[in-house]
Amino acid sequence: SGMGRACLYLAEKTGCRCTGIECIDEFYQASLKNLSDKDLKVEFVKCSVEDYALPDDSNVMYFFNPFSEEIFEKVMKNIIDSYHKNPRDMKLLFYYPSDEYVAFLMRVDEITFFDEIDCTDLFNEETTRNRIMIFLL
Repeated sequence: SGMGRACLYLAEKTGCRCTGIECIDEFYQASLKNLSDKDLKVEFVKCSVEDYALPDDSNVMYFFNPFSEEIFEKVMKNIIDSYHKNPRDMKLLFYYPSDEYVAFLMRVDEITFFDEIDCTDLFNEETTRNRIMIFLL
């Protein structure tokens, strides 16, 4: 979750409950500081994302090109296991996804591509990665 900005923004704008996972202490401490004076439904957890126990009611996950493909596959396995334990509609949002992420997601039977949001107008760079891809589980 880095310094927690995405969680704080989403919780402030939508009122949602948001949990940010961060393993680097410097970023984790910054996220706590950013949250300190706000009354939001936000929690920051310091752990490696592949060890995080996903709550049974989690239904939306946001990723910003966060980690290696090996870790990503472990995280996706945890998400799919959580889905099988407690079936529910889940959305997976990926900003700036790598080709490896997309290829992996397209191979998983439980996951379906839903939509794509073009973000090329945000930055002056030509890349197919400047998008948000939405998948359903």
